[in-house]
Amino acid sequence: MIGDLHVHTTHSGGALSPREAVLRAKERGLGCIAVADRNTTAGVWDAVKIGLRIGLTVLPGVELVCRDGQSGGAVAVLGYCYRSPAPRIEALCNRQGAANDRGAPPLDPAEALSAIKADGGRAVLFAAEPDDLEQMLPRLIAEGLDGIEEPPRENRGHDRVVALAVSHGLLLTAGSAAGAGRDGHDDATGEVGARCARQGVCEALAAPADPEARLAVDLARLAGGMIRDAASRDVEVELKGGDIRDLVTAHDVEVERFLMRSISERYPSHRFITEEHDNPASGREDPLWIIDPIDGTTNFVTSRSYFAVSVARYQGNTPVFGVVYDVMADELYLGVAGEGAWLNGMPLTTARAGAAKPLEECVVEASLFSAMRLHDRFGTPPEFLGSRVRAQRAYGCASLGICRVATGALDVYLSSTLSVWDYAAASIVLSETGGTVAVERSGDEERLPALAGTRLVIAAGCSGYLYALQRGLFPEGSPARPDLRPL
Repeated sequence: MIGDLHVHTTHSGGALSPREAVLRAKERGLGCIAVADRNTTAGVWDAVKIGLRIGLTVLPGVELVCRDGQSGGAVAVLGYCYRSPAPRIEALCNRQGAANDRGAPPLDPAEALSAIKADGGRAVLFAAEPDDLEQMLPRLIAEGLDGIEEPPRENRGHDRVVALAVSHGLLLTAGSAAGAGRDGHDDATGEVGARCARQGVCEALAAPADPEARLAVDLARLAGGMIRDAASRDVEVELKGGDIRDLVTAHDVEVERFLMRSISERYPSHRFITEEHDNPASGREDPLWIIDPIDGTTNFVTSRSYFAVSVARYQGNTPVFGVVYDVMADELYLGVAGEGAWLNGMPLTTARAGAAKPLEECVVEASLFSAMRLHDRFGTPPEFLGSRVRAQRAYGCASLGICRVATGALDVYLSSTLSVWDYAAASIVLSETGGTVAVERSGDEERLPALAGTRLVIAAGCSGYLYALQRGLFPEGSPARPDLRPL
């Protein structure tokens, strides 16, 4: 993916608004941009949302202008892929604005780096002079520096900067707003896409910091490549237990073995729950991976679209992270417990945690089979999904359905026939955007493996949707009410 990782907008002397910058990048065929205005994050999240709508990866960025206290050199620390909200970054941006008004001392790069890291971001250093850069690197690398911004090739210090990045194992970013004017930057920014980072840098910048999560992301993409190749050929199908709705192919088994083998080579003591294999954790705090190699096998067999690789990591019954990879759309969802959720590196905001809207305004995904099952078990009126909600959909892939709730494309996902591998990863993505996943419980379920059986699952944009929906689905006088509790 080719991307311009230093775009200035009208918030920082650029010619284009954040919206215009995103649209221009799309017109020019870029795969990614980062809006990184000086000392402000204004407009960043609007740009991210526009990128999600038009299919362009927009990484949140900021450029914190600094001066090194030791060398006296003018530098900038760029922050990428930070969380929303980002209180430490915002505090420095506000301080910088006040400092400019009263002539206060400039920001120290170590303080800027610390704020970026505290808000979950990646930190990249730009220095006008290679000597200043080289002097600062050991100290900032010890503080967690992730990369260096590559100057224009015509700059006399270009090759030296590249060599420093390579020798220290740092990312080498680049973008249109990096120049060679006073204090290392031109007042006029370049055209969007005029300078781009090297191939693979955008993906590396957006990759999770946790090594296990990085492994899961890489393996999901590799598994997706295997499945795409298989989808181009004839696929032989078997029925599990003679159930016409429960299909399995040799590719399900092959991909599952690949994922388990690759994880076990790195982490031999970790355990697994998968669709085709069950080796659950023996203790409540044991490391556990929950895998569905091809979620939506029927779609894979029939339409060759809308199916996913789902990989979740739990510590006992505590979620750690989840990865859901839409194979044919090349869209990768990542949720990290307590840190946020992303789609192709773009943060998914938590706006969906707000007040519930009426059911009449909700778009619900539920299959015909689930509607029939709800009627048989709970007396739910068959016409409920046709008359009480704005629209009903059925796409046939649970993990992607739940992730679509996280993005706002759906309000509710409902199924009466899911197993834990269907929703283990996607539920983390949704919960990190303020949504709720509730699962029917029965029996002794203190440990997550007890959830591996078929369950009624409802995923909603927020808890208000969930409970309003429950009241409609299970009216007074129902033969029985399920024990639905949030995960």
